[in-house]
Amino acid sequence: MNERYLFRGKRTEPGEWNKKWVQGHLIIFNKGRHMIARRLNELSNEVSYDEVDPDTVGQCPALRDKNGVLAWEGDIIKTHYANAIKSDHTEVIVFKNGRFCGECKIGETGKSWAVLADGVSHVVHDKSVYMESFEVIGNIWDNPELLKEAK
Repeated sequence: MNERYLFRGKRTEPGEWNKKWVQGHLIIFNKGRHMIARRLNELSNEVSYDEVDPDTVGQCPALRDKNGVLAWEGDIIKTHYANAIKSDHTEVIVFKNGRFCGECKIGETGKSWAVLADGVSHVVHDKSVYMESFEVIGNIWDNPELLKEAK
């Protein structure tokens, strides 16, 4: 399956044990229901359809972190920038202006975005400052406390 076209979402099935993440192809029905279609295994054409919470749906930018972990929209990442005054940040992967970006809160009201492309991220306003590496440390739904700790 091509990572570029994958989506993930958290299942909506009753029972806490069933609220797990699934990944596959996104289907949105006209009544607002969101489903993830995924093959059950590589050897058969059997497909599973899981209803997911629309608020948790995120696309895969087809990038892996420094440990080889696949990154997703909504993931919280620890970043390291080369040639920057402050080199380490906690950011969230977002889709903004047609691109996947690392979004970093600066101050009480401001935000900064670094464009994620081809495994290298550049700060939009200064091409000499670039993201040397990033590591997925959680996501905004399961680990929101990671963003509070970063302040």
